[in-house]
Amino acid sequence: MNRIINCAGSNNDYRRLQDPLIASLQQQGLIRPHALGIGIDTAANGAVIDVKGNISEILYTLGPPRKGNLWETTAVGEIRLQATNLVKELLKPVNCQSDTHTGTDNLYRNSFHQFPTRSRQLFTQQRES
Repeated sequence: MNRIINCAGSNNDYRRLQDPLIASLQQQGLIRPHALGIGIDTAANGAVIDVKGNISEILYTLGPPRKGNLWETTAVGEIRLQATNLVKELLKPVNCQSDTHTGTDNLYRNSFHQFPTRSRQLFTQQRES
């Protein structure tokens, strides 16, 4: 045998990828490569794990970047399931916190399904002012 050809799919070794986005996330310590050298380290819900081991509350991924944790994550069916689960995760209600100084809700902490109602309220308040 003179040659070996790797047919395992795309390069998932995030320690060696030259993509500017991935390089920036790594330089900032926002992601860490998976210990197996395939994909990035993620929590069960798809949230990325930073270099200190903290689970992100704002950065999520799906598909091949999760290969180290899920192993099989390249077929449409698998990615579709991950996408469905990620949408459910992102739409989970979050307790609304009021700003005691202004009486307005902290929109960042609201779930997406509450946003349109609160936006209308704020728009109406601004028009009346």
